[in-house]
Amino acid sequence: MLSVPPRRFLILVVLLATLLSALVFRLHTSKFFGDQRPAKASATTIQSPSLILWAWKRPEDLTFVDPEKTGVAYLAKTVFLRGPSIVTKPRLQPLSLAAGTTVIPVARIETDKENPPALSVDQAKEAASELSKLALLPNVSTVQIDFDATSSQHQFYRALLIELRHRLPANTKLSITALASWCQGDNWFADLPIDEAVPMLFRM
Repeated sequence: MLSVPPRRFLILVVLLATLLSALVFRLHTSKFFGDQRPAKASATTIQSPSLILWAWKRPEDLTFVDPEKTGVAYLAKTVFLRGPSIVTKPRLQPLSLAAGTTVIPVARIETDKENPPALSVDQAKEAASELSKLALLPNVSTVQIDFDATSSQHQFYRALLIELRHRLPANTKLSITALASWCQGDNWFADLPIDEAVPMLFRM
């Protein structure tokens, strides 16, 4: 009988459990997207390149990018949830792109700590209306929302995304960023009408 050191055995069990969880998650989301997602165009008018660069809160000169191979996701605006309403802050840093570059405007959602948001249906609709304006920008294939929603904010975020999907053109994809915890054990967003969830992994 083959003897396996306890530590190595534990690592093997964790790896197998992780792979099994990933497989179950993929099967679950594939079933949802195939059967339950609201009807929409099968492809966007503008296809996203396979490589996407992310431009955040600083000046960026990305004119060197080859538009045929690379797209750019950039912070386009920040929406603050404050009391019963919202406050919008546009991008203030310059961004230079090569002509024809496919872009993914990203909206960051923040909550006001001094005046906590109501997280009401009306506030979700107001935020969705503001966010839907991103689809009117040139060369947009996808609109992305970046919101680190806590457990108590999931229901509000769900309502916002459903409303936003209704307001976006059928040929515009809806993307969200996802905390690592959402991809392991907190899969609350699997049944949402989104085209993708991009895991956000940071190394400080």
